[in-house]
Amino acid sequence: MKYKLRRRNKVHEGRVFTTIIDEVEYANGNPTMREVAEHPGGAVVLAVFPDHRIILINQHRYPLDKFIWELPAGKLNTGEDPLHCAKRELEEETGYHTKKWKQLTSIYTTPGFCTEVLHIFLARNLSKAPGGRNLE
Repeated sequence: MKYKLRRRNKVHEGRVFTTIIDEVEYANGNPTMREVAEHPGGAVVLAVFPDHRIILINQHRYPLDKFIWELPAGKLNTGEDPLHCAKRELEEETGYHTKKWKQLTSIYTTPGFCTEVLHIFLARNLSKAPGGRNLE
């Protein structure tokens, strides 16, 4: 379905995302509004030990007001290569690193209102980073 963009209004530019409200028109002429969260994307790491255990991080998420288990991940910096982000996040969040990386896929997290794309990487042959945390 094609829309005709009538007006775009950036209502908020934040650290994590920009909020945009678009006034659009359907092909039949009916007007509507679309709210968009513009996000730079991120990288997610499926870090697997030789015995097939995976690393999960327990983090508090403010919008949910609770701790949840999730894969190590982080937001892309402007112009950053997703693999570079994955490497940085694995080491920062877990204290591990590796030279064995494979990109698995990329997914849109919530395409109904958000531009975020997550690039998912497999990390194997993990070793302790110098001065890293101990999760085992």
